[in-house]
Amino acid sequence: MASTTFYIDQYTGDNTRVEGKLEDVTEGVRVTLTVVPDPVTGYVGDLEGVVFHIVDEDLISSLQITGNVRGTPVLGPANSVLNLSGGVNWNGEGQTGFDFGFLLGDQGGNTSLTETVFVISSTQKILTVDDFVGANPGPNANDIGIRLKTVIDS
Repeated sequence: MASTTFYIDQYTGDNTRVEGKLEDVTEGVRVTLTVVPDPVTGYVGDLEGVVFHIVDEDLISSLQITGNVRGTPVLGPANSVLNLSGGVNWNGEGQTGFDFGFLLGDQGGNTSLTETVFVISSTQKILTVDDFVGANPGPNANDIGIRLKTVIDS
């Protein structure tokens, strides 16, 4: 069973970092996202949403997400997902769309979501880590995007 760990650093705003882990599990791919406090300022972020590319875009409509998700996932069309609702978006300069995404946590709540776990599966096949790693090749390409809000001092 394969796994990979990666880090996503801030694109704009305060210093924040998210550690991500993709792991093959019986149901598909388990994703763990953990906000890492900035070592100097102590800033952390509130996980609001996540978007993905998938290697086989024909699988988009078959995807199912279980775990700590809010609302209905936005599934495609391929390379078009930039908005999830409620101000959770990836509308930055030069940003291209993703294949699917969904909201996390509790928007506007009094608690910050700094760690979450969910599983991505398909009704058409057993997904593996390889279905997501390198899904969007090219310079400056992103396979996964994470939206943080409410950066606070831990």
